[in-house]
Amino acid sequence: AVLSGRLVLKVIIESAVLTTEQIVVASRAVGGECAVAADEEYIRRRLALSALSRRVGAEFVFSDVVLPATGVLHVTVRLPSCPLLGISVDFSRGFLHTDPAGSLSKGGSSMDLASFKYDPDPGKGPALGPAPQPAVGLELLAALSGKWVGEGFNTIWRPHQVSTGQDRFLELNVTEETLEFAEIPGQIPNRGLLQPDLEMAGLTYLQQISDKNVPAPGNGLHVEPGVWLNIPATANPVESKSVARLASIPHGTTILAQGIASKASGAPSILPINIDPFPIGNPGAAAPFPEQNLLTNTPFRTANLNGINQAMVDNPNSVLVGRLNPPNVVSTTTLHVSTIDLPVVGGGTLGTAFLDGGPAGPNAGVEQVSATFWIEELAGNKFQLQYSQVVILNFNHLSWPHVTVATLER
Repeated sequence: AVLSGRLVLKVIIESAVLTTEQIVVASRAVGGECAVAADEEYIRRRLALSALSRRVGAEFVFSDVVLPATGVLHVTVRLPSCPLLGISVDFSRGFLHTDPAGSLSKGGSSMDLASFKYDPDPGKGPALGPAPQPAVGLELLAALSGKWVGEGFNTIWRPHQVSTGQDRFLELNVTEETLEFAEIPGQIPNRGLLQPDLEMAGLTYLQQISDKNVPAPGNGLHVEPGVWLNIPATANPVESKSVARLASIPHGTTILAQGIASKASGAPSILPINIDPFPIGNPGAAAPFPEQNLLTNTPFRTANLNGINQAMVDNPNSVLVGRLNPPNVVSTTTLHVSTIDLPVVGGGTLGTAFLDGGPAGPNAGVEQVSATFWIEELAGNKFQLQYSQVVILNFNHLSWPHVTVATLER
């Protein structure tokens, strides 16, 4: 079995024929080879219905769920004066599918692409020139699929209005994170002028990071929608097979980071990293600043340091190493991407006018981004995702490393 524990299925139902102020939703779980608590289980719940929207939310909770890799959970919903609504959750693909008997409902999540599939050649133009390169699947990117949840550590030097006499503030956060990936159905076409067309495979993702030391709501730090791509080798430019991460950050930044994917037996080697600022273009002159010493009292650093120690500030990657048990790691898939031309030509960052600034310099320009993701297969068919990301922010003639690390489980 690949899934066990408590399952919560949320469904949104819309219908013009719902007229009662209150409805009762009854669900029956039927699994064939699957076992959901018992052979059948009824959950009844009284739900309020808005007369204006005629929309109702149903939440079904199943305990002691055990499903194989190809398991499908079928839930049937009966509503007064309405056709039968059947809902299936296909755990082999991670999508939520609805199968209504009439045009009654819509459901799923914001990342549900079950009804979407790329057409590699929507124009159906003349078949001239060389044939397209062979299509690729997700390959090593497939290891990202699913929903990952865990904790981590974030450090960022924030610009502080220089008229106050201090140009920086060091923010330190113990983080809680959710990172969810879903496969993009179909091959993603790219047209070639100087070489044959190519077709890529990809995943959408949504990353959400919150501060563990700040009560919710209002503790959000970061939200990032994006795409991972698996790209075949190209002839113009001459590049071997690569991967790319396309990300949008609400602060006003977009990034395109490219790199390579590899897989090896055993645990990864996670090297130390620091957050020492340095003169722009001269990382060899990096030096620590007073705010990095937690024994130094300063109003220009996060006040609540619960769960944060000096070793974490000196080397954020120590948080990852502390969660890594090398003898328990069977194999590691490594994804390393960067916005600079190495190891793959292209990529880059773009910022809003506010971030890029004017003649006096940027408010906080994003110079470059590099990140390494380690998907670790553990003993017992379990998986762990660890990553370390460095964003170089430029302001007031210095480059300031912004480092985020996390360990997540699926």
